[in-house]
Amino acid sequence: MNDRDLLKLESLTQQKLLPQEELKRHFSRKQQLTIGLLATDQRIENRIPLTPQGCELLIKNGNAIRMFSQAGIGASFNDVDYSEYGVEICHSMEEVYQSEVIVKMTPLDKKDLQYLKRGHVVLSPLHLYLQNKEGIQALLRKRVTCIAFEYLQNDFNAFPITQILSEISGKLAIQVASNYLSNESNGRGVFLGGITGISPSEVVILGSSTAAEYAARTALGMGATVKIFDDCVNRLRDLNEKLGGGISTSIFYPQALSKAFKSADVVIGALSQNNPLELFIPEEMMDILKKGSVVVDLNMMQGGCFETSELRGVKEPSYVTNGIVHYCVRDITTRVSRSASIALSNVLTSVLLELSNCPSIEHHIRYHIGFAEGVYIYNGVLTNEDVGQRLDLDYKNLNLLFPIL
Repeated sequence: MNDRDLLKLESLTQQKLLPQEELKRHFSRKQQLTIGLLATDQRIENRIPLTPQGCELLIKNGNAIRMFSQAGIGASFNDVDYSEYGVEICHSMEEVYQSEVIVKMTPLDKKDLQYLKRGHVVLSPLHLYLQNKEGIQALLRKRVTCIAFEYLQNDFNAFPITQILSEISGKLAIQVASNYLSNESNGRGVFLGGITGISPSEVVILGSSTAAEYAARTALGMGATVKIFDDCVNRLRDLNEKLGGGISTSIFYPQALSKAFKSADVVIGALSQNNPLELFIPEEMMDILKKGSVVVDLNMMQGGCFETSELRGVKEPSYVTNGIVHYCVRDITTRVSRSASIALSNVLTSVLLELSNCPSIEHHIRYHIGFAEGVYIYNGVLTNEDVGQRLDLDYKNLNLLFPIL
C-alpha cells in the first residue's frame, strides 16, 4: 500500500470516528397532496376554508386541489378566481372525493358519508355539541382520519383558528347589537356608545374569552359602559389589565348579575370555546332585561348559554322572545364571510403546507403535537376524550396507536 492509499484510509477512518448526523432519509421526503375542497349549505354557512391565494401557495408547493363548483360563492369568490391559480373545478361530489385530503367548512353530513373511503383524511370543524352518537359511529365505520379545526394547536399551545375567529366574533357581536338597537332594525332607537349629555349604553359580557375581550374593546371604543362576569378572578384580573381598566368585573354572583341585567342594553354570551359551558342563564333571569334590549349568544356551537337561545340560520338569524331581541347563529363570523375565509385560510394553508412537507399523515401526527391535538378519529378509532365522554363512546389515546420507535 503506497503513501497515497495510507492517507486515504486514515481520512476515511477519521470520518467514521467523528460524530455523524443521524440519517433521516424518510423524514425529508415530501408527499404530494391532492386536496378536495367541498361546498357547504349556504343557508347555514357562507365561508370557505381556503381562498384562491391559499390554493395558489399550496399548488406552487407541488400539491393539487379539486374544488366543487361555486363552493366559494358565499364568500364572494367565483370559480374563475380559483381556476386561474390552477384549481381543478369539479361538478360532482365523486370527483372531489377522489382527493386524499377533504376540507370542508362544516362537519360532514349524511350526504358526504357515501363518498368517504378508507384512508381519507378529513379537515373540518367538529362542533362537538351539535354532534350525535350515530354520526360519529358512521365516521368510525368508514375507517377515516378526522381532524377538527377547533382543536388544532400551534407552537405556542394556542388554538389559532378558534382564536382568530373569536377576535372577529367579539367585534361583530357589538356591531350586530348596535344594529338591532337602532330604528333601522325596529329597535329602541338607542345608540350603542356614549354621547355628550346622555348616559352611555350598558353592555354586559358573560365570560373572559378572546371573544369577550374583543367585544369589550369594541364597546369601550364606542363609549359604552362594560361589565364583565366570569367564574375566575384571575382571568378577570388579566382581562382588566389587557383592556387598561375602564371595565367593571364580577364573579357570577346572582345578585350582581341580576342588577347588571336590569340596566343592560346589550348582553353578550362569550364563554370559552372548547370547554363545557360554565353558565346557563335561565329564562326568569332573561325576564329582568329591558324590552328591546339585545342578546347575542356566541356559544351556539356549545348549545347556547341562555335558556331562550334557539339556533338560527344566516338568512333569519334573529328573533324576539318576551320583547328581547336574540341573535343566535352557529357562527357569527359567517356574517363577514370573505374576511373570515381569509383569516381561516391563513391558518389552514400553513397547516396543509406542513402536512405536505411530511412523508405521511402518520409521520405528521407523530411528530407535530399541535396537529395531533386536532385528531379525533384516526383510521376509524376514536381518539378524542371529549367526544368519547360526551357521546358515551369508547376512545383510545392516540399515542398508543403508534408502534414504539
